[in-house]
Amino acid sequence: MAGAANRVLLDGEVRGAVRHGATPAGLPVVRFELGHHSTQTEAGAPMRVACRVPVVACGEAAPGEGALAAGDHVRVEGFLAAAARGGGLVIRARRIERLDREGRHGGAGGREED
Repeated sequence: MAGAANRVLLDGEVRGAVRHGATPAGLPVVRFELGHHSTQTEAGAPMRVACRVPVVACGEAAPGEGALAAGDHVRVEGFLAAAARGGGLVIRARRIERLDREGRHGGAGGREED
């Protein structure tokens, strides 16, 4: 279904290694796992949420070498897609923004996409 809604906005912490590579066409690709913890409201009651989600950023959205490291707090904006291997879902990032420890925009270092 062309044009169907598929948007993700998720804050979290970079977990484990940030892997850099390139597509066969030479576009930069960055892969990492995002750990998310929050309290949401469902049916009027608080619900604790914790998950780990793989993230893939390609081309302009891919942060440069050294821009992200394990423990960095980020906001990822993108869409859900099937993972290339082994099933499951992955966030295909259109934008990755560094946050400070309190979740504010523009934490030290990193690259903020426009």
